[in-house]
Amino acid sequence: MKTSKRKPQATPAESYHSAPPILTPQLEPTLQQIQQRAHALYLARGGMDGLALKDWLQAEAQLKREFEM
Repeated sequence: MKTSKRKPQATPAESYHSAPPILTPQLEPTLQQIQQRAHALYLARGGMDGLALKDWLQAEAQLKREFEM
């Protein structure tokens, strides 16, 4: 006679830890989002060097306005 080895059922605590994480809304842009937007601004103006800070601040301001909506 063949016996099957069943995996014991998870305890409530184990079930809790295996649940998917609760997603919280993003309240402000991430550094990666700002970086990507700043790079897009850099490319949109022809890739001219020397304005990295301006691009960064503009990207940050644009994204923050979008997050407020």
